[in-house]
Amino acid sequence: MSNEIEVVTSWAEFRQKWSGGEKGQNFLIRDAMFPFKFQPPPLEDVMDAVRRHENTRIQKTRRDASQLTGSAKFEPFPELRDVPREEVMQAVIRDGVNIAHFDAREFAGPSQVFDGLNKVFDQ
Repeated sequence: MSNEIEVVTSWAEFRQKWSGGEKGQNFLIRDAMFPFKFQPPPLEDVMDAVRRHENTRIQKTRRDASQLTGSAKFEPFPELRDVPREEVMQAVIRDGVNIAHFDAREFAGPSQVFDGLNKVFDQ
């Protein structure tokens, strides 16, 4: 077994690797197969939009986390929604914050932080 990762450059190669490849075999997809023209917004804009969304889960590391396992290491931290924008990144690092949202389409409409990705999400 080779340690070299193969690169797929056409749809025919992709279909062959996807359906006929060994289980667990990794391969790269050449970017020309999926032309992607999107300038991502600044991270601060993304963090601000995501942290304020009602379906976002925000948790921070509990003080006694070293004695706990799994999800018990975290507790809700809704206060991050109200932290001034300039302080959000420091709060995330300082408090061991996890921010999760499970549907990026919520941020892809007109005037949203991921405006322009609508076509990608609709495929």
